[in-house]
Amino acid sequence: MGKVIVATIALGAVAAIVVATRRTGGETPRAEQKSTQHVVLLDLSASPSHGQAAFWTQAYDENVARSLTAGDALLILGVHDNTDAAAPLFDDSCPAVDHDAGMDAEIAVRAKLKAMREEGRAKVREAFAASARANTTRLVEALPRVPRAGSRNVRVLFFSDMLEDSKLINLAKTPLAGRSAEMARGVAHAAKLRADDLRDATVECVLDNLAIGDKPRSVNSRAELREFWQALFESVGGHLVSFDTRMAQ
Repeated sequence: MGKVIVATIALGAVAAIVVATRRTGGETPRAEQKSTQHVVLLDLSASPSHGQAAFWTQAYDENVARSLTAGDALLILGVHDNTDAAAPLFDDSCPAVDHDAGMDAEIAVRAKLKAMREEGRAKVREAFAASARANTTRLVEALPRVPRAGSRNVRVLFFSDMLEDSKLINLAKTPLAGRSAEMARGVAHAAKLRADDLRDATVECVLDNLAIGDKPRSVNSRAELREFWQALFESVGGHLVSFDTRMAQ
């Protein structure tokens, strides 16, 4: 009997260690994981060709919609003549569910997450399918509309050629000529951006997919454009992780 008691105590101790290890190691319960605020910015100006709609819609499906999880929030904004004033195209969130929650709570969260994915997809398709296009591309105006870092990580995604065309600067026609960082700081100052507008946010820019024979619509190379935007995002607390037709992995 004594051996049985000792064995039982030993097994209980091992189980306690395993549970503690899972909670402090690699397996973090879902309720303890930090969720993400996804901020999606759609270029609805006349600058990108209409052919980019299908490309960007697929990129959104694969890299945003599918990545949404319980606890995440999704904000979709249009970039056009009135970027700073137009209502969001979509703004919703899905509650997190504790790993000890009952089946009813789990089912409710799954339904909410599915609805958020489907409704977000529909809004992106609807926006890119619209025939009307803006005459200007006011990307910079979107930055103050990004929610500040708080309980969620902030992930900002531009689906755009990143050719700002506003009173601040016209990146299609204005040569950066080795002054990208300097000019970016000047634009940030002129736009009255705050140092924490993108505090701790990561930024991904999914550029337009130019086919063989297509001519770039800017006097600046993509390397120069990347340097400009990297400096601008950093000036307001953000971190550029991708500037390509590919998404960050």
